[in-house]
Amino acid sequence: MDFKVRMLAFHGRLMEGLTVVIRTVTVPTDKLTGHTDQDLNLIYQYGQNDFQPIQGICSVSIGDVIEHNGKLHAVISAGFKEITPEQYNELKHFDRSSLSFHPILTDNPNPNPKMSTAMYEKGYRILMESQEGTVMPLHVKTSKDVADVMREYPDHRFNLYNVNEDGTVEAFKGNQPVGQL
Repeated sequence: MDFKVRMLAFHGRLMEGLTVVIRTVTVPTDKLTGHTDQDLNLIYQYGQNDFQPIQGICSVSIGDVIEHNGKLHAVISAGFKEITPEQYNELKHFDRSSLSFHPILTDNPNPNPKMSTAMYEKGYRILMESQEGTVMPLHVKTSKDVADVMREYPDHRFNLYNVNEDGTVEAFKGNQPVGQL
């Protein structure tokens, strides 16, 4: 079954006539459960370029909006949040460099560790979070990946967290500023 994801996180905001990039994510019908949270996790999982690579389009990320059963669901740092069309209109015009910190995406009273659990199951063991808030949080697999990200963003400092099997995160031992790992 195909689902549309409105790619707000890495494809910019609407300005000067740009339109929102729509990524179509195909989830095998036999995998769908009919439970919104479980289906959203599958859409997120199959929206990763590890599963369905699409040239020129990023993986589904925090700040993107999934269309599911006629409703809009924003990808937040710990799961998903149903949003209204008005909230979506606000998000699509918001500066992407700080999108993950927008109040619409941060006030989830019930954090959902399923996203980090899914990332753990795919081998991602480290969560990188920019201290400046200008780079979206990233899941990476190894310390080599951490070093690659740090080289790509030499002027940034990152907080690093270990991702546990149950989806919880804890401070990375030996958290160092950029360039010191």
